[in-house]
Amino acid sequence: MGIQLEDVVQVVQSRPNGAVLIAKGENRLMLGGGMAQKIFVIKE
Repeated sequence: MGIQLEDVVQVVQSRPNGAVLIAKGENRLMLGGGMAQKIFVIKE
């Protein structure tokens, strides 16, 4: 699973340490706090 520009993802879980669990289709991906801070998100 890769995340590309303009992909639509869903935030499944957000943790206090900054880690975020996201979903794209049927796939899930856990991002650490450092990586999650580098992603720009627009809420629809």
